[in-house]
Amino acid sequence: MKESIASICIILNQSTKSSPLYRDVDGTSVIDIIGNSNYQKLYGHLKLIYLVLMSTVKDRGTAIQFEPYHGESGGKSGTFLRMFTEIDGKLWELDPPPPWPVWRSMVREFEAMTSLASFRHRLAAWIHRLASQIDGQPRPRREGRFLLRADDETIAVKLVAWPSDQGERIFLTLDPISATLSERVRLEMKRLDLLVEAETSDGRRDDTVDSA
Repeated sequence: MKESIASICIILNQSTKSSPLYRDVDGTSVIDIIGNSNYQKLYGHLKLIYLVLMSTVKDRGTAIQFEPYHGESGGKSGTFLRMFTEIDGKLWELDPPPPWPVWRSMVREFEAMTSLASFRHRLAAWIHRLASQIDGQPRPRREGRFLLRADDETIAVKLVAWPSDQGERIFLTLDPISATLSERVRLEMKRLDLLVEAETSDGRRDDTVDSA
């Protein structure tokens, strides 16, 4: 997984036009995690979301956390991101994290797929922010959901967004994952690793890998 994330960070700006990460099914966003033919056409930040979700399903994880923080990284001060996945009750850090501007794009995508970017939700968030400034109460969390689908299997994902001084904190909670689905996703990730390797080796799409 570390190699996959590092490779994605290399090619974050290579895509000029992106396919959508999810599709709308009866008002709910659905991400197909097996045989996604649009993978190579995704923007880098969408590929990163996809790979983090895939890795968590593969390891039968139960939660994912995205935690922004102020500090130092690589000798530079600023706002950075840490990513964690919860497996068997233990948190594992996903490394390396994406650059801060990429995380902002990821937040916008999470908001879009859970309808938190809709006018109604944005208006409610603005009212809550105004109220918190008046009475000093902390800003409330926002909640949404989307689905991961693999043929006839579906995993519900609950999203909770917590505002903070460092930026939006995102928590994802996944339904229980079967061992069968975990193995199928493991094989799918091997296929995607070959695609990523082909992209990062010469910067061009490798149709021989895609057709394998």
